Amino acid sequence: TGNKFEFRAVGSTAAVAWPVTVLNAIIAESLEFMANELEKRAGRNPSKAKLESAVRALLKDVVKKHRRVCFDGDGYSGSWATEAARRGLANTPSSADAFLSLRTKAAKDLFSRYSILSSRELDARFEILAEQYATQVAIEARTLTTMVRTEVLPAGLRLQAELADTCAATEAAGCDCPDTTAELREIVALVSALRNSVVELEQAEEKRPHGAEKSLKHVRDVMRPALDAVRAHCDRLEPRMPADLWPLPTYADLILR
Repeated sequence: TGNKFEFRAVGSTAAVAWPVTVLNAIIAESLEFMANELEKRAGRNPSKAKLESAVRALLKDVVKKHRRVCFDGDGYSGSWATEAARRGLANTPSSADAFLSLRTKAAKDLFSRYSILSSRELDARFEILAEQYATQVAIEARTLTTMVRTEVLPAGLRLQAELADTCAATEAAGCDCPDTTAELREIVALVSALRNSVVELEQAEEKRPHGAEKSLKHVRDVMRPALDAVRAHCDRLEPRMPADLWPLPTYADLILR
């Protein structure tokens, strides 16, 4: 009736096309706003000239007020957070933050206004999405710890042992090898840091709390940083490893193959 827009998501289609549902809800709200503003400015039965004038004025106002949302730079760069703050735009840096936005009053008002999801249904959708995401990250964490403990750490220890044998044999022959000794110390430090980061990741996964919101925040604040730390240590170790000791395909292998 009038300029009231409705968008209904029914059955399994809603589960499969959730991102489209969200975008369509946002578009419906924008279209309703534009239609109401045009009706307010031009009246119910405007002349062609009056309607065109109202459309031009409305578009001018909308562009002037919202042009800050237009950005053609790198939205994945570290500088984007600073740029978003300068423009007064929201910045959602992680999936966890995106899911948590479903619990805001603005989100609940939007979905209920267009008869898409009630507040209770939206809470249920949040619980499902949050639990799925947290479970997937937990699987990633367990997979990574297994790979590091069974492949990367043993390879690092073998390199450490080879360097130690080389230092011992060289010094036993009466020769100094300060460069090799320095490299050995560096590898020992890298292996130790990697081992410690794996322990921290395992502990973070074991301590994941129950409850969708608590689990989601734990993944965002504890598990994701722990995963990144393990990855960073592996990346530092990989270019120092001899090809015959490194058990996984390197980036070069992946590109060349």
